[in-house]
Amino acid sequence: MLKIFSGTIIVILTVCIVIFIVGYRAGDTVEAELIVRLPYDKSYVYEIFTDIESYPERKRNLENIEILDREDNQIIKWKENYENGSWRKYELIGKSKNNTFDYKIYESSSDYTTEFTATFSQGDQFSEIKMTERGTIPSTFKRGIRKVLLDDYYLKSEAKWLRVSILEEHIRRN
Repeated sequence: MLKIFSGTIIVILTVCIVIFIVGYRAGDTVEAELIVRLPYDKSYVYEIFTDIESYPERKRNLENIEILDREDNQIIKWKENYENGSWRKYELIGKSKNNTFDYKIYESSSDYTTEFTATFSQGDQFSEIKMTERGTIPSTFKRGIRKVLLDDYYLKSEAKWLRVSILEEHIRRN
């Protein structure tokens, strides 16, 4: 029994050390870029992406949003509350324009702060969204966990909810 217990402790310590080393080597800065191409008009995609008040209908596990601040009829700060009790605070950086949407995110569960830029452009038969992320994760252990799980940025989840939202809206309108 003692061998099993001590073996388990050794395995847990080894995993923790590996996660810590991976997090330390990763550094606290996250930088990523993703390009999403969609077969819809740029203004249509931009409208869905920037319709913050409709997010609860579009984002999975999002319970509600709280509007924290508005300026000139535009939401500039909001908080997303999720079913599991976690939340994310968002803040626009500068004015949202018809081809860019810049915002900051602070997430409660991971102490992660990041800045996103979504740049919209129109191609011949598709619109293109170039999404960039620049953020910091101060906790070495949390950075290690995210790297080990290959989950070191939010771009993929942002792109996924956007694709699903556009498809659902397209189906609803047609």
